[in-house]
Amino acid sequence: MDEEAKLAHLIVPATMTFESAGAQYGNQRQVVWRQRAISPLGETVEDWRFYSDLGKRINKDKFPAIEKEEDVYELFRKHAPTWAGLTLERLKQDPTGISWPCPSADHPGTRGTLYPDNKFLTPNGKVELHSQSLGPIQWSEPEGAL
Repeated sequence: MDEEAKLAHLIVPATMTFESAGAQYGNQRQVVWRQRAISPLGETVEDWRFYSDLGKRINKDKFPAIEKEEDVYELFRKHAPTWAGLTLERLKQDPTGISWPCPSADHPGTRGTLYPDNKFLTPNGKVELHSQSLGPIQWSEPEGAL
């Protein structure tokens, strides 16, 4: 415990990347499954366990059953249609990862740009921002923009 840690009300001894397994997201939209390289040291806690325990304390019976890192990944994938084809089995077999969108198990993953012709995949080709609490967010391009 250093001087700052002694001032804290709560300390969560988190694991390092090599001490835990789980999904990792890369710069090229690739999703990679990493295996644990070494056992966690001391009293460290894997991040998925910390958030699961916290969620159970806050939401009690409403919090989903999470017993391992795979459960967290599957819970996310269940709510992300563009990740439907990124099954754990596929990720664990591909050390370089699979790029999303990957909407089905037979889809190879999407490489290259998500925005053909430099346009968003919206009716007007521009980004559409929306907040549940604020509604549509108005945007106008700066003068002189292409």
